[in-house]
Amino acid sequence: MTTFKVMTWNLENLFQPNLNDAEQSRKYQEKLQSLSQLIKNLAADVIGVQEVGSPESFEDLINQLNGQYPYSQLSTQSDRRGIRVGFSLITH
Repeated sequence: MTTFKVMTWNLENLFQPNLNDAEQSRKYQEKLQSLSQLIKNLAADVIGVQEVGSPESFEDLINQLNGQYPYSQLSTQSDRRGIRVGFSLITH
């Protein structure tokens, strides 16, 4: 039987850090590493994400996935806080 996994995750305000703040940058990198490891371990075919701050932060997460999820789309419309939703598809 063929299986199809879908994952959805609230990224909790995934915004790029202030580059002048070393602690903020460290926490951001830890968050990206933690999220990417979780996504890799679950190996979903489709990932839906919420609370993405900027296209750049979404790209940072996708880059952490080492090409596993090359088909991604982030909403061009954000809410008043600048938060978006997006999704990514795995390749087999």
